[in-house]
Amino acid sequence: MSLFSRSMSPQAPRSGDILETPARSAGPAGSFLLKANKIRSWIRDLPLANIGETGDQVYKALAAFNRTELNSLVRSEAIELFREPVRYLSSNMATDYVESGFPMSSKAKKSCELSYELCMEMALSYKIIIKEQLAKKLRFNQKLVIVAVHRALQYLGQALLQSYLSYSDPRPGIWREIHFLYEWAVQNQVHNLPVKETAKQGWKEESQSIEDLYKSHILMSTISPHSLRHTQLCKIHGQLNNWSRLTKVVEQQNATRNSGVFFVNLHSDSPPHRLTNQAETKDSGLRVFDLSPLIAYLQSNFENASWESPASIETEDELLSRSLLKLLIDGWNKPPERRFARRSLKKSLNVVLGLNSLHYLVDQADLQDLTPATGAPRHNEDLEMNLETWKPTAINEVYSVPTDDESVGGYRLRWEHSIPPKVRVGDIIGIQANEPKGQYALCIVRWLKYLQDDKFYIGIEIIAPGCISAALVPSENMISDGKNHYRCLLLTARDVNSIPTGLICDTKEFEPDTVLTLVTNSGARQIMITDRLESNNRFIHYRFKYLEDAQPGD
Repeated sequence: MSLFSRSMSPQAPRSGDILETPARSAGPAGSFLLKANKIRSWIRDLPLANIGETGDQVYKALAAFNRTELNSLVRSEAIELFREPVRYLSSNMATDYVESGFPMSSKAKKSCELSYELCMEMALSYKIIIKEQLAKKLRFNQKLVIVAVHRALQYLGQALLQSYLSYSDPRPGIWREIHFLYEWAVQNQVHNLPVKETAKQGWKEESQSIEDLYKSHILMSTISPHSLRHTQLCKIHGQLNNWSRLTKVVEQQNATRNSGVFFVNLHSDSPPHRLTNQAETKDSGLRVFDLSPLIAYLQSNFENASWESPASIETEDELLSRSLLKLLIDGWNKPPERRFARRSLKKSLNVVLGLNSLHYLVDQADLQDLTPATGAPRHNEDLEMNLETWKPTAINEVYSVPTDDESVGGYRLRWEHSIPPKVRVGDIIGIQANEPKGQYALCIVRWLKYLQDDKFYIGIEIIAPGCISAALVPSENMISDGKNHYRCLLLTARDVNSIPTGLICDTKEFEPDTVLTLVTNSGARQIMITDRLESNNRFIHYRFKYLEDAQPGD
């Protein structure tokens, strides 16, 4: 019996209604795009050393190719030849924008947009093949369509990744096409057939089913991409082939109500979602995406993973840090809850980016408070001299940034291209709002969202409403030469004289139970690190306890 002998379900949308393709016309006589062997020769002569020129040539050729009338078999053979140059270009252009920070430079923005468009043009070629073949009813080339569906899903998934890396929403229609291709494969019972990978580079698997590929796209969308750094997104993307096999897409009546469950509507243009309504439960396209086996697998790996920190060196792309595993497991098990209500706030805040700059500004404010005129003696002159080496080199470290809303727990800021510093998820930010002069709230960038016209939102969480400049010395005795001082910030309540709630540093990793000397502009005290509250490659947030009472006069 033919794989495609069964008629499609009446509820299933037709490919002509879902898969968007451009109008095509006969190509110019003699065009190299009309024959695969001429395309092969053209690709061989590309100026690969010049990424910009090669990218422009490949994109223009693909755009013309997809608007030229061709036989499906010729198109299929030819588009396979484009896969390697597109992979090469995407890999090289990624260095322009991955971890480059936002706002993007003009070069980084162009590279990111071109990578996206190349993926969409590649998907477009395979969609043309699918539509043309399915229009033939039962006379179409079965193997050709299966491969084309698989390849179209591959490149639509790559386009999604580019959207995540730019912290922007996917283009309208992309999820509708992804759902349709998967539903079509299921209805024709080909979703579990392994599709052989012919590309020599770029794809890790020798073969992969349409279902596993579809589940990897669904899985990637459940990780809150706007809340992860580029390196984290790329690491997770590299794990999708293995992880997708530990997830299930089932119909509603076959689902178990586990905590790691999302809903997928195959008839929508939406990614998976946590909740569903009564009307949607009656939709024949509603499916349940179950991640519970994957969550159990990651939990078993959690204890053996290393914490991510500024001091750690990542040597293996396959290894995920304990910090990242915790984010994933917590996010899948329980949706994030808003602890505080938001209210509209249209004002500007003074903002300083980075622990170095914040440490310097807070330290200068502390120095002014401890001048001889106040009657308080100045301690630790050695530390004071060493702190001068931490002074930021930027001429102006404080920027005025507009807000859109606020809550007790944080702000949503509008970061524009006119603001020079580059910001990343996980960065430390100091906010000076209604605090006393020189007093900064310490915040963490939790998510980014690109808007348009080189503007984007950043969501920041207030970790502490106040902070004090300090240094850590890995010794129970103060070292006078200042060589082993590690800068940190003491987190306090709004009153700087209150008991610190923890400390943040970005230069050194300390194990629990480590005894250190904590030095501030007021004196030195012995502390012990008790545990690590949070860490990433920007900072480590420690909890600690004092080992002795404050000295008289401190």
